[in-house]
Amino acid sequence: MAAYNYKGYLIKILHDAPLGDYVIPEKFIAFNTPNNLVSTTDVEAWRDANGVLHRETIEKPTPKVEFNTPYIDSKYLQEVLDEIRKRYVNASEKKLHMKVWSEEKNDYITQYFYLTSDVNFTIYKKIVRKEWVGGVLTDRTYFLYNPIRFAFVGYGSNSNS
Repeated sequence: MAAYNYKGYLIKILHDAPLGDYVIPEKFIAFNTPNNLVSTTDVEAWRDANGVLHRETIEKPTPKVEFNTPYIDSKYLQEVLDEIRKRYVNASEKKLHMKVWSEEKNDYITQYFYLTSDVNFTIYKKIVRKEWVGGVLTDRTYFLYNPIRFAFVGYGSNSNS
Protein backbone atom coordinates (compact mmCIF):
# COMPACT_ATOMS: atom_id res chain seq x y z
CA MET A 1 0.00 0.00 0.00
CA ALA A 2 1.36 3.41 -0.98
CA ALA A 3 2.15 5.95 1.70
CA TYR A 4 -0.29 8.81 2.14
CA ASN A 5 1.73 11.93 1.29
CA TYR A 6 -0.54 14.67 2.69
CA LYS A 7 1.51 17.10 4.81
CA GLY A 8 -1.20 19.00 6.66
CA TYR A 9 -2.29 21.69 4.19
CA LEU A 10 -4.31 21.94 1.00
CA ILE A 11 -2.85 25.09 -0.58
CA LYS A 12 0.50 26.75 0.00
CA ILE A 13 1.63 29.87 -1.85
CA LEU A 14 5.38 29.71 -2.35
CA HIS A 15 7.54 32.79 -2.03
CA ASP A 16 11.18 33.50 -1.30
CA ALA A 17 12.40 35.42 1.73
CA PRO A 18 11.65 37.83 3.27
CA LEU A 19 7.93 36.99 2.93
CA GLY A 20 8.25 33.22 2.83
CA ASP A 21 5.53 30.71 2.05
CA TYR A 22 1.89 31.18 3.07
CA VAL A 23 -0.51 28.34 3.80
CA ILE A 24 -4.12 29.32 3.16
CA PRO A 25 -5.72 28.67 6.57
CA GLU A 26 -8.18 25.79 6.77
CA LYS A 27 -10.73 28.04 8.48
CA PHE A 28 -10.76 30.10 5.25
CA ILE A 29 -11.96 27.01 3.33
CA ALA A 30 -15.47 25.59 3.68
CA PHE A 31 -14.64 21.89 3.66
CA ASN A 32 -17.79 20.82 1.87
CA THR A 33 -16.54 22.69 -1.21
CA PRO A 34 -12.89 22.04 -2.12
CA ASN A 35 -12.52 20.82 -5.64
CA ASN A 36 -9.10 19.88 -6.89
CA LEU A 37 -9.09 18.74 -10.46
CA VAL A 38 -6.06 17.72 -12.48
CA SER A 39 -7.37 17.74 -15.99
CA THR A 40 -6.05 16.44 -19.24
CA THR A 41 -6.35 19.06 -21.94
CA ASP A 42 -7.34 17.93 -25.40
CA VAL A 43 -5.48 19.43 -28.32
CA GLU A 44 -7.80 17.59 -30.65
CA ALA A 45 -10.43 14.91 -30.19
CA TRP A 46 -12.39 13.18 -32.93
CA ARG A 47 -14.34 10.03 -33.69
CA ASP A 48 -13.48 7.94 -36.70
CA ALA A 49 -15.98 6.29 -39.08
CA ASN A 50 -16.39 3.40 -36.60
CA GLY A 51 -17.26 5.76 -33.74
CA VAL A 52 -13.95 5.16 -31.93
CA LEU A 53 -12.74 8.18 -29.99
CA HIS A 54 -9.20 9.44 -30.71
CA ARG A 55 -7.65 12.01 -28.38
CA GLU A 56 -4.51 14.05 -28.75
CA THR A 57 -3.74 15.52 -25.32
CA ILE A 58 -1.24 17.86 -23.73
CA GLU A 59 1.20 15.92 -21.55
CA LYS A 60 1.46 18.50 -18.79
CA PRO A 61 -1.27 18.48 -16.13
CA THR A 62 -3.43 21.57 -15.80
CA PRO A 63 -4.79 21.65 -12.26
CA LYS A 64 -7.67 23.78 -11.11
CA VAL A 65 -8.36 24.33 -7.43
CA GLU A 66 -11.71 25.73 -6.34
CA PHE A 67 -13.20 26.30 -2.91
CA ASN A 68 -15.73 28.45 -1.12
CA THR A 69 -15.07 30.31 2.08
CA PRO A 70 -17.51 30.01 4.94
CA TYR A 71 -19.39 33.20 5.83
CA ILE A 72 -16.48 35.51 6.47
CA ASP A 73 -16.03 38.99 7.90
CA SER A 74 -14.22 41.70 5.98
CA LYS A 75 -11.42 42.03 8.54
CA TYR A 76 -10.34 38.38 8.25
CA LEU A 77 -10.99 38.31 4.49
CA GLN A 78 -8.65 41.26 3.97
CA GLU A 79 -5.94 39.67 6.12
CA VAL A 80 -5.95 36.57 3.91
CA LEU A 81 -6.24 38.54 0.64
CA ASP A 82 -3.31 40.76 1.71
CA GLU A 83 -1.14 37.66 2.23
CA ILE A 84 -2.11 36.36 -1.21
CA ARG A 85 -1.58 39.71 -2.99
CA LYS A 86 1.87 40.17 -1.41
CA ARG A 87 2.97 36.93 -3.05
CA TYR A 88 1.86 37.63 -6.61
CA VAL A 89 4.63 36.81 -9.07
CA ASN A 90 2.80 39.04 -11.56
CA ALA A 91 0.06 41.23 -10.06
CA SER A 92 -1.71 42.07 -13.33
CA GLU A 93 -2.08 38.32 -14.08
CA LYS A 94 -2.77 37.46 -10.40
CA LYS A 95 -0.06 34.85 -10.93
CA LEU A 96 1.13 32.80 -7.95
CA HIS A 97 3.63 29.99 -7.45
CA MET A 98 1.66 27.37 -5.50
CA LYS A 99 1.81 23.88 -4.09
CA VAL A 100 -1.62 22.22 -3.99
CA TRP A 101 -2.76 18.84 -2.70
CA SER A 102 -4.02 16.36 -5.30
CA GLU A 103 -5.85 13.37 -3.86
CA GLU A 104 -5.87 11.79 -7.33
CA LYS A 105 -2.06 11.84 -7.45
CA ASN A 106 -1.57 11.33 -3.68
CA ASP A 107 0.95 14.14 -3.86
CA TYR A 108 1.36 17.87 -4.14
CA ILE A 109 1.47 19.63 -7.49
CA THR A 110 3.79 22.61 -7.66
CA GLN A 111 3.39 25.10 -10.46
CA TYR A 112 2.20 28.57 -11.39
CA PHE A 113 -1.49 29.35 -11.01
CA TYR A 114 -3.61 32.41 -11.53
CA LEU A 115 -6.51 33.55 -9.39
CA THR A 116 -9.54 33.85 -11.66
CA SER A 117 -11.17 37.25 -11.92
CA ASP A 118 -14.70 36.03 -11.24
CA VAL A 119 -14.48 36.35 -7.44
CA ASN A 120 -17.72 37.92 -6.18
CA PHE A 121 -18.03 39.59 -2.80
CA THR A 122 -21.67 39.63 -1.70
CA ILE A 123 -22.39 41.35 1.61
CA TYR A 124 -24.62 39.33 3.90
CA LYS A 125 -24.86 41.93 6.69
CA LYS A 126 -23.05 44.74 8.48
CA ILE A 127 -21.35 44.05 11.81
CA VAL A 128 -20.43 46.68 14.42
CA ARG A 129 -17.87 45.59 17.03
CA LYS A 130 -16.32 47.37 19.97
CA GLU A 131 -12.53 47.40 19.63
CA TRP A 132 -9.71 49.13 21.41
CA VAL A 133 -8.06 51.62 19.06
CA GLY A 134 -5.26 53.74 20.54
CA GLY A 135 -6.50 53.08 24.08
CA VAL A 136 -10.07 54.10 23.26
CA LEU A 137 -13.01 51.69 22.99
CA THR A 138 -14.40 52.39 19.52
CA ASP A 139 -17.17 51.05 17.30
CA ARG A 140 -15.65 49.39 14.22
CA THR A 141 -17.81 48.45 11.25
CA TYR A 142 -17.18 45.33 9.21
CA PHE A 143 -19.16 43.39 6.65
CA LEU A 144 -20.04 39.73 6.86
CA TYR A 145 -19.87 38.20 3.38
CA ASN A 146 -21.75 35.26 1.94
CA PRO A 147 -19.46 32.36 1.04
CA ILE A 148 -17.00 33.46 -1.62
CA ARG A 149 -15.81 31.14 -4.40
CA PHE A 150 -12.10 31.20 -5.21
CA ALA A 151 -10.60 29.39 -8.20
CA PHE A 152 -6.93 29.00 -9.05
CA VAL A 153 -6.09 27.66 -12.50
CA GLY A 154 -2.68 26.15 -13.31
CA TYR A 155 -0.58 27.37 -16.19
CA GLY A 156 0.37 23.76 -16.99
CA SER A 157 3.67 22.26 -15.91
CA ASN A 158 5.22 18.99 -14.83
CA SER A 159 6.98 20.41 -11.76
CA ASN A 160 6.17 18.37 -8.69
CA SER A 161 7.77 18.71 -5.28
